[in-house]
Order: sequence, then C-alpha cells, then structure tokens
Amino acid sequence: MKRRAKSPPNKVASNVAAAINKTVTGMYLIILLQYTILHMQHITIYTTSTCVYCKMTKAFFKEHNVSFEEINVSGNTEAQEEMIKKSGQMGVPVIDIEGKIIVGFDQRELSEILGIK
Repeated sequence: MKRRAKSPPNKVASNVAAAINKTVTGMYLIILLQYTILHMQHITIYTTSTCVYCKMTKAFFKEHNVSFEEINVSGNTEAQEEMIKKSGQMGVPVIDIEGKIIVGFDQRELSEILGIK
C-alpha cells in the first residue's frame, strides 16, 4: 500500500490562506463594482412633498446606498413640464435612471435595473 506524502502543515495553511484571500478579494471586487455602478448612474426622482410612493422610493434608494437627485415638482411648473415631457405622466414619482423612465414605485424593476438583490 502506497502512502501519500502529507503536505507540511504550513503548506496546507498557506494554500487555505491563498484560497480565502482569492475569495475575499473576489467578493470585495464584486461589492466595489456594485457600489461603483450604483453611484455612477445619474438618477433623478421627481417627487412631491406629500407623495407616499415618493417617500418609499427614496427610502429604498437610501437603504441600498443609491445616490439620486430629487426634484420636487410641487409649485415648480418648469420641473413639472420636464417630468411630463420625459414620462408622459402627471403622477409621481417619476424616476429617470440614465434615460430609462419608471413611473411609480416598482421595487422589482428598480432592483433589476440597479443590480440590487
């Protein structure tokens, strides 16, 4: 019966440490990439002060560390016209993600577009 030579303990530890390092590095890079994507996209949300769905959308963005610009259209006819021109809608929220328009708070669609799991 042939015996396999055992790897020295420090060699095994070194291999385990290398595997862990690759895994952690890979996970870090994925997280960094997701963070970068979320913060590089220009996101504008058209809101009003009393809109519950606007508040839910902003809370969703904040929960997932998504940077966004808020434009409150209450009493701002220029912003209202801009929002209507983009969406064809008068209701809020209107969310503009790099030209992709979402009307209303659709968590599933936002998660898909932004790569949030």
